Amino acid sequence: MELISMEELLALLREICGEESIAADTELMESGLLDSYAFINLLSELDMRAISIEPTRVGTENFTSAERIYLLCHK
Repeated sequence: MELISMEELLALLREICGEESIAADTELMESGLLDSYAFINLLSELDMRAISIEPTRVGTENFTSAERIYLLCHK
């Protein structure tokens, strides 16, 4: 069973960031879409879906795009 699909992740990011045009390769951090508040909300939402991310992997380099977040969720 897949933890979260790319489509589900994109829908979640669009909701959290309030931006409908987020694609898998959208730069989330550089664009300011994923600010500190959205970042915490994303971690909380992933946790509620039983997706555990190791504290050592919660660096901004792993959250630059939906693609990176997806890969992180499936490690």
